[in-house]
Amino acid sequence: MSEKHALEVMDLSVDYMDTDRGLIHAVTDVSFTLEPGEVLGLIGESGSGKSTAVKACMGVLSYNAVMRKGKIFLNGRSLTGEGFTDRKAHQEMLRGVRGKEMAMIFQNPGNYMDPTATIASSLREAIQAHSRMNFFAANRLAYDLLEDAGFQKPKEIMRSIPGQLSGGQLQLIAYESAVVHHPSVLIADEPFSALDSENRSLMLDKLRKLNDEGTSVLLGTHDLLSAESICDRICVMFEGRIIENGTTEEILKHPREAYTQQLVEAYNLMKED
Repeated sequence: MSEKHALEVMDLSVDYMDTDRGLIHAVTDVSFTLEPGEVLGLIGESGSGKSTAVKACMGVLSYNAVMRKGKIFLNGRSLTGEGFTDRKAHQEMLRGVRGKEMAMIFQNPGNYMDPTATIASSLREAIQAHSRMNFFAANRLAYDLLEDAGFQKPKEIMRSIPGQLSGGQLQLIAYESAVVHHPSVLIADEPFSALDSENRSLMLDKLRKLNDEGTSVLLGTHDLLSAESICDRICVMFEGRIIENGTTEEILKHPREAYTQQLVEAYNLMKED
């Protein structure tokens, strides 16, 4: 483990218990590093294990997931409990890290929002979690965040609940909520999946700007077109393992593994269209 890495994952293995298919080895012996100021893509189709891997980094695995082994370090500090004898102290440390030093945009962010709370309330909660901002200042910042996200009528959005908004709108709100405290690492799990082409371009621009300002980005996606435009390096995941990694140019021009070659062929066809 080296302190120069923004994020380091070592030998991560995660199983899902009691599923319809029994025990599932979702992630097996996955290791990678994210460097300061870098955008790293975890690329793979649905079921490849990339979403499980990024959720493990954030410490938000689902109730039936078990991390069998692995170590995760954020800026050289362990997130997986090494050095902690008190579980409560470990969880307290994680609460201080999440949303402040490391934040995440979830795929289908509406599933992670309180369905009864207004967008204003959810944004204020995110803002006040790591600041002493009062209600009125937090409310004003929430309005500004929605303006920054490109919403033409921020007041209407603030009064809305998640079920009244589209997946694309929720994705943009989730981004603004995640970056409000300027984390050193942003994890983005399929952040383009619910976006039309215009908002996809907007999200890419936002991620580039954030990265230019010094935030390292771990991007989980099946979208090689987006990965090409923003990622410095790519790790290709297949059946829970990283099967190939390299610079984005290396992966797209000289894929070695058969699965990667198939991804690149599909990507080239999409570019031609």
